[in-house]
Amino acid sequence: MKKSSRETPSVMLRNKHLSPSAVAARSARKPGDPVRGDLTETYDEDAETSSTRPASSAPTSATNRLSTIGPALRARVASTAALFSRVRSGSGGKTTSQAKQPTLECSPSMHNRIRSGTTNELVPGMSTRINSLSSQGMFVSDDGSAALSHASTSPKNFYKACYNSDDVINMDRGSFGHTRNGTNFGSVFDGVTAGGKINAYAAQAFSDCTYRFLMDNAAKFEQGSGVNDQLAKDLFSAAIDPSSNPGTVSDGQYEAEGGSATGLFVMFQDTGKRDYVIANGASIGDTAAIVCYNRRCESHIISTGGYRRSASARDTGGQLIMCIGIDGEIWSFSAPVGRSDLVILCTDGLLDNVRSEEIPVLLPMIIRLDVFDAEAPVGCPTTCADKAHLPTMSDVLMYAGKTRELVENMELPSPEIAARRLHNYVQWVTKGLMDLENAYYAHELKARKLHETKGDIKRQSQLQGDYTEENIHRMAGLDGQLFDLNQEKMKMISDRKGTYAGKTDDVIIVVMRPKHQYKSI
Repeated sequence: MKKSSRETPSVMLRNKHLSPSAVAARSARKPGDPVRGDLTETYDEDAETSSTRPASSAPTSATNRLSTIGPALRARVASTAALFSRVRSGSGGKTTSQAKQPTLECSPSMHNRIRSGTTNELVPGMSTRINSLSSQGMFVSDDGSAALSHASTSPKNFYKACYNSDDVINMDRGSFGHTRNGTNFGSVFDGVTAGGKINAYAAQAFSDCTYRFLMDNAAKFEQGSGVNDQLAKDLFSAAIDPSSNPGTVSDGQYEAEGGSATGLFVMFQDTGKRDYVIANGASIGDTAAIVCYNRRCESHIISTGGYRRSASARDTGGQLIMCIGIDGEIWSFSAPVGRSDLVILCTDGLLDNVRSEEIPVLLPMIIRLDVFDAEAPVGCPTTCADKAHLPTMSDVLMYAGKTRELVENMELPSPEIAARRLHNYVQWVTKGLMDLENAYYAHELKARKLHETKGDIKRQSQLQGDYTEENIHRMAGLDGQLFDLNQEKMKMISDRKGTYAGKTDDVIIVVMRPKHQYKSI
C-alpha cells in the first residue's frame, strides 16, 4: 500500500492492522466527525487469551501474529501502537514537546487520550519515536509508575566524522506500557553502533513490536513456566519478521532490513500475593534488568543471562537482525519483585560506566543521592582518587558528601527521579571523556579537509602538467598541519588510556514500579 503524502509511517501501520469493521467505519467517517472506533471499542479479554501462538520459534507472518487476538482488541492495540509520546521536562510535571521535533499525525480523540493529564484513564504507554533520530529526553507516565530517559554521551563530532551526519543518532530505543490487569511492562533495545541509522530504525521497530506483543499477551506469561520461553521466542521472531520492517510502509524512509540490536523486556505478573509480584522477561545481548529493593539499599540483576561487559563494541553477546534472524542465545527469566521495589531496564550505556563488582550496592545508592538531580558541572575524574578506573562507592559518597549509613536509610525515589539520577551519573562519569573525544573527532574532521585540499592541488598540478612553486609550498604547509594534527590526536589517545575509564555511548533507561494506578474503563 502506497503511503499518501499526508500520512506518517506510524499512521500507515495503524491503518494496516485495523479490523475490517474499523476500516469500514473509518472510511465512512466524514471530515470533522469525532473518531470513536480507535479507542472506544469494547475490550474483549476472552479474545486475548483464548487463542495461542504457533509453537514454532521461526518468524511468523503478520496474519498469523494478528490472529492471536480478537478483532476488538486488535483494533484497539493497533491504533495505540503508534506510541505517541510526551517529554516531561524537570519535576514540574508539565508536558511539553521538544523543540524542532516533528509530531506524529493523530486523531483528536487519540491525542487527548494519550495526553490526558488524569490518572483515571488507562493510558496505553509511551515510546521513543522513529521519526526522530536524536535523543528525546524524559518520558513519564501520568501516574508516575514508569519513566524512560533517552539521552547520549557520545560527542556530536563523532557522528559527523563517522556517519557524515550533522544530527546526533541515538541508537538506543525503548518503551513502557500499562496493562488492564494493573501491571506495567517495558523494553529497551540498543542498535549496534557500526550500522548507523539502519540500526536505530531496527531498534525502534523491535521496541514497537515488543510493545504490541506485550499488550496482546499480558495474560499468557506464567511464573517459572516453559510458556515464557516460547513467548520470548515468539516475540523476538515476530520482531525480526519482514512485516515488522518499518521500511515496507514508509517508501523506504525508515528501511531497517539488516539492522541489528540487543534487547530486553520485562512484564510484571500479579499473583495475588500481598508483598510481591513476578517479573517475567527475556534478554539477548549485553542488556540487563535490575531490581532495586525498597527495604534495603541493594540491587540484583534478575535477567538470567546476567550482564557481561563486552570486550569490544562488536562483541554484543547476541543480537536480533531485522529480516535475517537471531544471532545468539535468548535468556528468559522469572523473579519475585516487591510491590514497592523499582526495576531498571538498561543497556551497556549505563552499565559500562559502573564497576561490575559494585553494581549491587552502587546503583541503589546513586538513585538515592540528590546530588545527581542536576547535571554535573565537572567530570568524575576531578573527584576520583584513581582517574584510570571507574568510580568506587567511596568516590560517589565523597562526591555527594554523604555517609553510607545515611544513604542506606533513605527510601527509594520515584521512577522519574531514579531515571534522571542514573542519567546524570553517566554524564558525571563521562564528562571529561566526552570533551576529549569531541576534540579528537574535530581534529579528524580538520585532517580530512586538509587531505581533500591536498588532493585538489595534486589534481590541478597534474592537469597543468607541472607542479608550480606555489603549489609545492602549499602542499608542504598542508603536510606540516597534518603532522601536527596527528601528534595532537596521538596525545589524546594516550590521555584517554591513562585518565578516563568510562565509555561514551547512547543511554536509555526505563525505571518502573510493578503496578500502575490507572483505572480500567
